[in-house]
Amino acid sequence: MKVKAFLNHGRWLVECPEDRKHYNEVSPGQVDFICLGCYPDLRSVLYRQRTDGLLEPVPDEAKREITKREAKHHEIIFPRDIPAIMELLRQRNVSEMNWLPGETLADLKAENTAHGVGSTVPDVSIIEGQVD
Repeated sequence: MKVKAFLNHGRWLVECPEDRKHYNEVSPGQVDFICLGCYPDLRSVLYRQRTDGLLEPVPDEAKREITKREAKHHEIIFPRDIPAIMELLRQRNVSEMNWLPGETLADLKAENTAHGVGSTVPDVSIIEGQVD
């Protein structure tokens, strides 16, 4: 199942499409995820904690592939223009760094203006319409 990523407080997240109550942190470039809320025992098999507290994939690809076959995994859809979205959101406090699929770069700029933050719009991002 395909799931759209969104930003909440500067973190990329996806909502579990199975139960709609678990959220999983993901990273741009990541192509799929297994809901660690639905499969909590898989956390230590799939991920290890970095020194900064974030999770990273376990490097043993063979072990990861076997585990993936045993659990439901979902494809992640990220927006096309992540750098432009992030440039606009970095002008905000972390608690205001939010983006939902369907929000345009113009929407983000208007929100920034309304809250009195930044005025920079990256040249490459002057696009009308949806970002996703």
